[in-house]
Amino acid sequence: MRPHPLVLSGTTEGIAGVQPFTIPWQLTFATEIELAIKHSAESWNEPGAPRVAALVMDNDFGQGLLTAATAAIEQFIPDAEVVTVLHDPAAYALTTENGFVA
Repeated sequence: MRPHPLVLSGTTEGIAGVQPFTIPWQLTFATEIELAIKHSAESWNEPGAPRVAALVMDNDFGQGLLTAATAAIEQFIPDAEVVTVLHDPAAYALTTENGFVA
C-alpha cells in the first residue's frame, strides 16, 4: 500500500489522476475558516460593523479559501466591510500598487 499524500492536509481536492479526495478525519481548510469566522462573529463586541482584511494567494488554493471565507462572512457577519488583496505566491515580496506591504 502506498502512502497517501493528502492525509496530512486539509485540501478539498485530490491530485488529479493520481490520488482521490480521501481525508476521513481532518477538517478541510474551508471548514476551518468557517469556524474561525463564526467564532470571530460571536466574539465581536465593538460598536459598529467589523472590518475584515484578507491577504489571498492568487492561485486555486487561495481562491478556494476566499470563496469559503466570503460565504462564511455573508452568513455570520453580513454587515462586515471586507477588503481583499491578491498576491502572487511565487513573488519575492508582497507588494501593492501603492508600494511595499511586507
